[in-house]
Amino acid sequence: PSGYFFSYDIAQAKFSVHGRIAEHRIPGEKFETDLLLGRALIVDRNGFVFTSGEGGALKRFDPTAKRLETLALTVPTAPGREPYNRVDAWTMDAAGILYGGSSDGYLFRLDPENLRVENLGKPLNQYRIRGLVCARNGKLYGVGGDDDEMARLFSYDPARGAYEVLGFIDVNRRPYYSWHAYNIGAMVLGGDGTVYLGESERKSRLYLYYPE
Repeated sequence: PSGYFFSYDIAQAKFSVHGRIAEHRIPGEKFETDLLLGRALIVDRNGFVFTSGEGGALKRFDPTAKRLETLALTVPTAPGREPYNRVDAWTMDAAGILYGGSSDGYLFRLDPENLRVENLGKPLNQYRIRGLVCARNGKLYGVGGDDDEMARLFSYDPARGAYEVLGFIDVNRRPYYSWHAYNIGAMVLGGDGTVYLGESERKSRLYLYYPE
């Protein structure tokens, strides 16, 4: 990927390029050529688009001014890990506060009005927060785990600042089938409050979780 940030006007069927979120490869061995590109975008209540880019910096796009800017904020991580850390997933609560999950497995909160970031720590002893949703009960639900690990589900209660590890994504319907999720590629909240989790494997399955 080239790292270009673009928009597409559906009515006019027209693409526009607004700049790059990363230009230099991630520091490391000479054979490494990847750019540090955020894996997710989110639109706040004012229409601004947020993602992350080079050096773990948070990026914001103003659709009115058509301007892409680098904020003086980075994706929370352990000191020294900024050049390798990106946003994996976003969600927004009822008050318009943004929550992000990073490739290092940190959950953070971003106030898009005041541009303040708060590191909420690591819910799991794993890399990558691959999906986030804000449920009707006010809790956040997320899933974490690297490519070679079994995915784990967790919740975060903003009112109490408390995490709960909900375990493996495991559906046991023996003798018919027994499924264990590894790579979750998408997570979304349905209209009835059901959480849907989709795998990104060669043979992918859809999992349903019902919050209390």
